[in-house]
Amino acid sequence: MPSLLKRYKEFRQEHLLFQYFTLVFTRWQAVLWGPSVLAVIWGMHFTVGIATPPVWLNWTAVVVALFVAGYYTWRVDHIRLIPKLAVREWHFQETPITQDGMIYDHRTFVQLVPACLTEAPVYECVAYLQRVEKLTADDHWEDAALDRNLILNWAKEHHPQSEQMLNVFFIQHQTNQIIPCLPQNADIPWVKFDSIFRGEPGITEFRFYIQITYSDKVNGDSLKPVKVRLDVKFDNDPFHPSLKITEMNT
Repeated sequence: MPSLLKRYKEFRQEHLLFQYFTLVFTRWQAVLWGPSVLAVIWGMHFTVGIATPPVWLNWTAVVVALFVAGYYTWRVDHIRLIPKLAVREWHFQETPITQDGMIYDHRTFVQLVPACLTEAPVYECVAYLQRVEKLTADDHWEDAALDRNLILNWAKEHHPQSEQMLNVFFIQHQTNQIIPCLPQNADIPWVKFDSIFRGEPGITEFRFYIQITYSDKVNGDSLKPVKVRLDVKFDNDPFHPSLKITEMNT
């Protein structure tokens, strides 16, 4: 008998069938006796006493309620495992530059903070700097003539609560240069960045348009990309600009 009881407990812990049936039964009762249309129509036969419902109607109501309860039980768990990524915060990261053990300069990295909104990880992540706009002296936004859809240096895989920051650009303190965080094999000279970000002293505001693509490795599906606009305003502190994130998915 103790052995059978032990096997019974192990079976319950391993397969979780009792937890599943308990949850389905709870939802089933809510559909039958809750504020649903099915419950109202079916319950009127008992509360108002119009007529005794036929057997086929009773069984239809029970089967439909059981199906709906099973669906919503599955749906809650399924949604929890659908990967979804969002970017709604930003961060500054100060990094010293050393040579021969001595600090000779600093960089301020402007980072976006990605977050997994569900319990599922995201895979095949690629962040694109789609374009950059600058504010002209007459308060008009125009294209900054930077190459389109540049790939930013970022991790390919992210898990909930352990996402890696996305570096958009950094500011070189000694030279006051603004450099996008591209992979080392990106064949774009820094002088081109100087012509865009430092060419006109009157320009103090830029807009970085960023798109992040990712997929669901389990189901092999490409998911809706994340699109954000990062407004950057250099006003008082050249190394800590004012930032604003706008979601562009709508």
